[in-house]
Amino acid sequence: MENQIAKLKPLIPNPNNTVLIWDILIPKTQETIACLTNERFLKIKEYPEKKNFMDIISDYEKYIDELLKMLVLLNKFDKGSYFEDVTDIILNKLINSPKNNEDGYGYIWRHFSYYPLMIIFYTLGILFMKQKKYSLLYKLMNKTISDRLILSYNIVNDKFFERLTVFNLFSGHQLQLYNLFIDNNQEGDTSRRLFANTHVYNFIHPFLLDYFDSLEDFDAHFDLFEYFLGIVTMNERLKTPNDIKFGPYGRRYWKYSESGRTNLELNNLVKHFVNDSFNKINDVLKVGFFEEKAKNLQEAYNEYVSLLRRIYR
Repeated sequence: MENQIAKLKPLIPNPNNTVLIWDILIPKTQETIACLTNERFLKIKEYPEKKNFMDIISDYEKYIDELLKMLVLLNKFDKGSYFEDVTDIILNKLINSPKNNEDGYGYIWRHFSYYPLMIIFYTLGILFMKQKKYSLLYKLMNKTISDRLILSYNIVNDKFFERLTVFNLFSGHQLQLYNLFIDNNQEGDTSRRLFANTHVYNFIHPFLLDYFDSLEDFDAHFDLFEYFLGIVTMNERLKTPNDIKFGPYGRRYWKYSESGRTNLELNNLVKHFVNDSFNKINDVLKVGFFEEKAKNLQEAYNEYVSLLRRIYR
């Protein structure tokens, strides 16, 4: 694999090397999809228990590792215009790959088969947030998954920013998958999805080491990305007057919850991001978020914070 990375790295800065880059990335994508859709994943229908669940997670992460490193590398060195096209094709191939159609508990594993795609979504989303590549972030978050058979919690559309959150993938009322993380909870910690969010956090971090000055910097951007997902989702709900006002809660609110309450104080990065967006039509709004209106961001933000306060009052 390191040989493939070594081959890819010097090719990326030169736009004339597009064909050579495709010759590395597309076979790797096909190989990855073949691994992610082998018979074990497509035929499993047993109830998820600690061992088979963690084994599946481990295998998904092992199979996605090389492709994810290549995507991060491509983003880091790309000086041309093909990163977006390559990423889009790879994501579409993953979206349209075969899924579990088994009876029994096959529907659970079909839903969870989107875990590798969620890992890519979070990794690239956090990366774009850090680099302020808001146009790419907007396009990534608004990609769609048209799979009527997958489960959802409070989902009203098929866009990535709703489908591919840790909150949705591990929604307890459908899957009970979060229980398989709680086994390792420390005494006194009753937060349902803390370990699901933290597991994703810990897995993604090594891929992005070169982009962040410190663990604290990565920590803040992970929280910012999940917080932003919540506000964007809330904005979608506010477009329909009778819709449920909802946005997924991220790691920050499980992490800082204490005895049913939480510290809703935002870190400085989130404060700056939100306040800057309120005050002017900045790069975040220009690309299409919140219909390019600061007042929409303000309303969605207020409703999202209100939701979190109701949850932890």
